[in-house]
Amino acid sequence: MKLKNIGLIVTGNEVFKGRIKDGFSPILHRKIEALGCTINNETIVPDDSDLIARTILDFKSKRQ
Repeated sequence: MKLKNIGLIVTGNEVFKGRIKDGFSPILHRKIEALGCTINNETIVPDDSDLIARTILDFKSKRQ
């Protein structure tokens, strides 16, 4: 299997504003790292489709 560098974008107004704790990222970290992959970029964004799209494009432009 080819190892990958990964950008993790967590979405949700509740998580972004700190109303709830992000419980999913730690699970993804463990699973991704167990596969030998690396998370290069990680961010939390609100439920805004334009911002999510820009964040994806930004992560893509930073690929190594």
